[in-house]
Amino acid sequence: MRYIPRKSKVKTEIFNNFTFGDLVVALIGIVIAVLILTSSMSYKIYIGLAFVSIYVCLYIPLAEDIKLYYGVLLLFKFMAYKKKYFRQPKRAKDDIKRIIPFTGLSTDKFIQFGDYYGMVCEIFPSAFGLLTEEKQNMVVNTLAKGFQRLGANQKASVIKTKMPMILDDMIRYEDDKYNNLIEMAERGLYGQNELDARSEVFEERLESIKYLNEDSKIIKDHYFVILFDTDRQSLETSMNGFVGTLESSATPIYTKLVLNDDRLAFLRSTFSDNFDERELEMLAPSEQVRWAFPEKVKFNATTVAIDGEVNRIFTVTDYPLEVGNAWMYNIFHIE
Repeated sequence: MRYIPRKSKVKTEIFNNFTFGDLVVALIGIVIAVLILTSSMSYKIYIGLAFVSIYVCLYIPLAEDIKLYYGVLLLFKFMAYKKKYFRQPKRAKDDIKRIIPFTGLSTDKFIQFGDYYGMVCEIFPSAFGLLTEEKQNMVVNTLAKGFQRLGANQKASVIKTKMPMILDDMIRYEDDKYNNLIEMAERGLYGQNELDARSEVFEERLESIKYLNEDSKIIKDHYFVILFDTDRQSLETSMNGFVGTLESSATPIYTKLVLNDDRLAFLRSTFSDNFDERELEMLAPSEQVRWAFPEKVKFNATTVAIDGEVNRIFTVTDYPLEVGNAWMYNIFHIE
């Protein structure tokens, strides 16, 4: 059993669930109500009572820490901003790079986010549920020690994405096996009938692999940790320490640094799983970063549509004080 402390930052409340922000809104309402009641308009009492009745409704809670008046404010803010952005814009203000945080790549290791950098490693999943509780605790402690390698000015994100599997190596492997078979047949190790029988098997297998590689792609879950820092040298030191801590444990967590063009595939996968990273080989270096952008992003009141696929944002607002190992797995595993 693990213990999680309550939130360390809470809003200052005058009394139960009534903050200073609520007080300011209430004072504004009182002032307006007094002005109505002291005015010379007809039916001022009825108008004042109607105003007070409507104003009180602004305190109806919509969610934790969000009341109706703040929801109305958010709605007006939403209406004031642009809602559609494109990778190939007709106007500069529609350019999707205005809302994309990364701006490029730096050397073969870093992702540039304006005035700070990111470095990514992939975490390979394991059958955590099959481990004994003792070994589970060791794995959790190993991960905790890895995050303790971060500096005071560094931040980290744990990210799950989906990517289509690339089976080019498997196709080349099957081709090599078939070529070896032909060579062995030419040396008399196989007869023509044996070669023909095996050729049908190879051809059928190869067609199946090509179908999965091009037409009906296999979508696979990937898990990443990305560290952020304004200093590249410090960032690389922390990432190497993080990876080293995870892999040198008695219960190792296996990782792989995401380098070179794999960084662009990772960035693209944070938006969608409908892409082919082999397209990067045909693009000039100046076009590769923009390839990682989605084609179109549209913001709606409660959702975000990325390339036509609707996405929703969930926030964990509360959690139990006592939890078991991997207690957040079901939430983290949501599509």
